[in-house]
Amino acid sequence: MAKAFTKYCKLNLYTFEKTSGNSYATRLKTKLESGPSPMTCTQKSNVYECRGVVTGSSEPVRIYFKSDMKNPTSLSVHFHGHYSDSEGTKAGSYPFSAANGNYAQMLEQSKSQAILIVPESKGKVLTYKKDFATAAQWSKWIQGVESRLGLDPKLPMTLSGHSGADAILNSIGSFCAAHTWDCSRVKSLGLFDANYGELRNGGLVGRDGLKSLVSSTERNQGTIFIRDTEDVGLTNANKALVAGVNSSRLNVKTIKTKHMAIMKDGDFSTFLDL
Repeated sequence: MAKAFTKYCKLNLYTFEKTSGNSYATRLKTKLESGPSPMTCTQKSNVYECRGVVTGSSEPVRIYFKSDMKNPTSLSVHFHGHYSDSEGTKAGSYPFSAANGNYAQMLEQSKSQAILIVPESKGKVLTYKKDFATAAQWSKWIQGVESRLGLDPKLPMTLSGHSGADAILNSIGSFCAAHTWDCSRVKSLGLFDANYGELRNGGLVGRDGLKSLVSSTERNQGTIFIRDTEDVGLTNANKALVAGVNSSRLNVKTIKTKHMAIMKDGDFSTFLDL
């Protein structure tokens, strides 16, 4: 009798949420659309995309979550690459194009219950470099995101970047090395054509922060997920980056695709499941 009653309650709660719009995702959407800095949210298939201002960002931030999400399991922060913002959406490097930068679709294709955050940046990641120049700025932004979303500040995180976003990941890694930001939350690191350190005598120069982020992710028993295109040719740089890392922590592939398509063709959906 007790089991039947419990099943009945769960079924009716599910029905109530579906019919009343009282699901976690719907409540989160309502929260983001209200307040002093309301966001604009649109539903793209099974995913909400909300765009607007977050404390600490000088450009808009895009927030993605599934419309049937019950409870977020992680916070995924992704940085796009260089963008010729003067050309707007017509730019070949436009990071949110339907063809190559459809983050809503990539999240939908994953099994993840993560909330995906993609802050926007102008030029050669100039916004990132300005907004996240110090550990204090980066921490304030993360706290602003968590406050806006009502998230547990201990929720596991994934960090990823495409192309020239390796510069900001390098900076974040330097905060880890200096112990000015706690990297113990980082459970996975994704690099998509995103390692432009210089090779010298077989070693990687100019990306000490990125090395630190790799080491932190390994210590956290997370995954270092790397995809590079044959045309860009970062294979040797990536080998130097992960030298000495336990192979069980690595998911590294070189693929045949175009640089701007590496998110779509390089298994970003799989990365979100980590």
